Amino acid sequence: PFSATKGDFTDGRHQSDKMSQESLVLRDTMKAHTDWVTAIATPIDNSDMIVTSSRDKFIIVWSLTKDGSQYGVPRRRLTGHGHFVEDVVLSSDGMFALSGS
Repeated sequence: PFSATKGDFTDGRHQSDKMSQESLVLRDTMKAHTDWVTAIATPIDNSDMIVTSSRDKFIIVWSLTKDGSQYGVPRRRLTGHGHFVEDVVLSSDGMFALSGS
């Protein structure tokens, strides 16, 4: 969903200094949550999957795609939280998720 581009921008702390750095460009959004997303996690060894948590009390496992019409597909909605999910993290191999609400 994001891609890096080169460009000059003004640093908020030093507004008179211009820096040439990479910046992100929003290409699309992935929609499945019904409230604010609180965290995004991705395993180190699998760039085709991310996990998101939200104030809607759900965790969603996404498959990332590279076709032009869609950047991500929600594959599984994990339930069980009685309050909004504050955070989600993944194990380094991406096999386990830990969440807190």
